[in-house]
Amino acid sequence: MPAWRVCANNATSFMTRSDGDHDDDFRRLVGLHGRAVELLLMGLERDPATREDLWSETFTIAYVRFDQIDGLSDDGVRGWLLRTARFVTANSARRAMTRSKATGRLLAEQPQPAPSAEDAYFEAASAATENEQAMVEVAWSSLSGPHREVLTMDALGYDGPAIANALGISPLATRSRLLRARRAFVRACQQPEASLR
Repeated sequence: MPAWRVCANNATSFMTRSDGDHDDDFRRLVGLHGRAVELLLMGLERDPATREDLWSETFTIAYVRFDQIDGLSDDGVRGWLLRTARFVTANSARRAMTRSKATGRLLAEQPQPAPSAEDAYFEAASAATENEQAMVEVAWSSLSGPHREVLTMDALGYDGPAIANALGISPLATRSRLLRARRAFVRACQQPEASLR
């Protein structure tokens, strides 16, 4: 049995209407025009699974709008179904193109990781003059012991759970402490003049 006939037999099984008379009329409509819609879709779409989805979507729209097409002649209904199938196919192609472009853009963009406070410290220390190095050292020394401890462990490559285990605190508390320490170090580096006085 062709796939469109299987779909036609099941087309109304997932739909419910308060008026049961429409179900028989709809089955007749699918029986009369299902093959024509399938043949049109075969010319528009190569993938069989996508074709079945498009066929189902076309007849779902017809079911929802059955009151609008109920009074048309068979040729009028066929024309309406074929136009709807073309629109559904075009919309599907546009959605696929949009997804493809978005995926291409995401793959083309290489996200730049934000530098950590430790990276800022080491970069500043290596590229700075003696005066700048002194300011970074003052900023580092202005941090509290727990902040220096968590930043040092992070800079040495320990992950969050390992730091939490070593400090005897929860991973959530570790993330929070690390975030506060990074912010404090960045603030201290941005205001070294006040620290040198």
